Amino acid sequence: MVTEEGCLSIPNVFGEVPERDKLIEVVFYDENLKKQRMKFDGFSSNIFQHEYDHLHGILFIDRMTKEGREKIAEELTKIEQGKIQTIYDMIFRQSSPQTPAVID
Repeated sequence: MVTEEGCLSIPNVFGEVPERDKLIEVVFYDENLKKQRMKFDGFSSNIFQHEYDHLHGILFIDRMTKEGREKIAEELTKIEQGKIQTIYDMIFRQSSPQTPAVID
């Protein structure tokens, strides 16, 4: 299922993500430690997979094709340089990719 995605982590950037499953089944434990099972389809499936990816450090742009990333390269550069405006606060990395950012 190919979908267009966006994310508050990457403001004002949208791209096609080709790897999402249309139907998923999730097994988890609820707040009472009772095993649960839920199915998600369509848009709900896409949202669940997108958010699950975040838990593993994956952004939607990581799932885009090389050609897709090339289309948004200019916007990604603006974000990296802090040259964007959002309606919410953002913290921009002040260190190199090899050095962890320090956030107080």
